[in-house]
Amino acid sequence: MRPPVLALGYAPSSHRIHDVLAALGARPVTSVSPHDALELAANSKSILIDTTASVSERWEPIHAICRQARREGVPVVFAPTGIDRSPWRLNEARRLVAAMRPAIIRGSIADLTALVNAHVPDYLAWPVPPDASASREVAIATASLAVRVAKSTGSLVVMTGETIAITDGQEIWTRNISSGAVGDLIPDLDGVIDAVIGAIASTGVDLVSAAVAGIEIFGAAVDAAQSKGPGQFWPTLLDTLAGTTSQTHSAPDEEPTPNVHVLEAVRIVLRADASLVAPDRLPNIVEKALAGGVTMVELRLDGLPVGRGVVVAREVRARCRLAGVPVVIRGRADIVLASACDGIVTSLEVDDLSPDDAARLVGPDRMIGVEVATVSDAELAKRTGAGYLIVGPMFSTGSSGSVDGPSGVSLLKRIRTVSPEPLVVGGGMTSARASQFLLAGADGIRVGSAIMHASDPEEATRIFAGLWEETRQAP
Repeated sequence: MRPPVLALGYAPSSHRIHDVLAALGARPVTSVSPHDALELAANSKSILIDTTASVSERWEPIHAICRQARREGVPVVFAPTGIDRSPWRLNEARRLVAAMRPAIIRGSIADLTALVNAHVPDYLAWPVPPDASASREVAIATASLAVRVAKSTGSLVVMTGETIAITDGQEIWTRNISSGAVGDLIPDLDGVIDAVIGAIASTGVDLVSAAVAGIEIFGAAVDAAQSKGPGQFWPTLLDTLAGTTSQTHSAPDEEPTPNVHVLEAVRIVLRADASLVAPDRLPNIVEKALAGGVTMVELRLDGLPVGRGVVVAREVRARCRLAGVPVVIRGRADIVLASACDGIVTSLEVDDLSPDDAARLVGPDRMIGVEVATVSDAELAKRTGAGYLIVGPMFSTGSSGSVDGPSGVSLLKRIRTVSPEPLVVGGGMTSARASQFLLAGADGIRVGSAIMHASDPEEATRIFAGLWEETRQAP
């Protein structure tokens, strides 16, 4: 039976919450009497409470529901919407938070600072930051306010706005989401965030992971709407949610590839990039590369709708699992979880998940690869939870800068002295270039176009695998 998720106090127009909860396999219950709500609370897997449509006579039942949830260990997502404009709602919200300490509090800057009586800097009221430096200032101030609210309430806080901040008062995770065009057409976006987080929390995932995964999924849908039109928001969101279920974490046939040894896995890494070939061709090319000796597949699915990305990832994973070869995905924790792949590749860039956040989101048992370009990058990646490092790009790939030539070998040797993690080199790798890096101490090579565009991907892979064996036998 699907877990019921109570959703109380939302505006009557928030019918999309039903769609969100149902897409995640939850059973939405949004319109019940106070007595029925109390009874259902005992059997719910998570509870969403919003103050938008809450009237005075509903507050005592809401308190009773929260008490029941606390006794049963059921997570409550509390959204104190509009309390800054209503003194009685503000007082009731403060009373509820003080007495019940909801597991998660989600709200805007105005709502949450009103909740704890904090001062809001004037520039946080700007609808659009006037320049990049101001935007950074807004992000820092938002994060600081979120930490203050979390410490004051004892709850996990999700502060929404142009910068979304998630914090337990100690650690903090942020994401910039420009939802203006979508928000103009969909007035219930904050309720959608509550529903996504609450539904994921109902599967038993820890609260931080539920919140971060919820925002990542929401952000991917917003990105699709911004790039392809607002009409893409709901299809993208619901497609992703449909693939993100509790079975991803528990079913035997949906677990990551067992007994993966990272040092062995990184020998020959195929970078299967959906921008290099038609996505429909990726699984077949991967299958040929597996026959040639690929030991890991790194999927890059930039530009694909999330639902389509999950389908491609599952097809590739099915082929790799038969060969006992792990699959990691560049930068997409949501697709890693939905497709039960073996890890994630990220970087230290501002727009990427940090290695710590990536591990928290996809789980400690999955591989975390981190792209680095300097010795200081490698040292930072080591401190923040990298499982292996990808050094480069060593040669220009047409889309980024590169280290190039002998300086790349020197960089690799310097990184080897400071990092014990397995080292992979990548960026413009060809069979003529690979040996120098393998002889210089690289544990593996990451190859893209040289295999993906080869007339015979199996034979191209076999050449790289042979080079790896030869360099290991060299004196």
